[in-house]
Amino acid sequence: MSNITVKICFQPNMRTLSELLEILRNICGNVWVSKVGCERNVIPSIFGLYSLDLHRFDSICITTDNDGMNLQNIKRQIQMIS
Repeated sequence: MSNITVKICFQPNMRTLSELLEILRNICGNVWVSKVGCERNVIPSIFGLYSLDLHRFDSICITTDNDGMNLQNIKRQIQMIS
């Protein structure tokens, strides 16, 4: 299992969460997203991301069972969302 923590520097709304979802869909294998400080993991979907009640400058943890995935590249893509 690989995981990475990313601070979201954008205002979560339908457009930005859709962009985040597109990035997460490029990860091969099973993917789970959780808000740092929250025990609940969700699958990457619009409803799942909305249920995390994300706000600007919250941190999320992305976990995947694909150890060969370059999560640093995913982190950079997420940080580019504005």
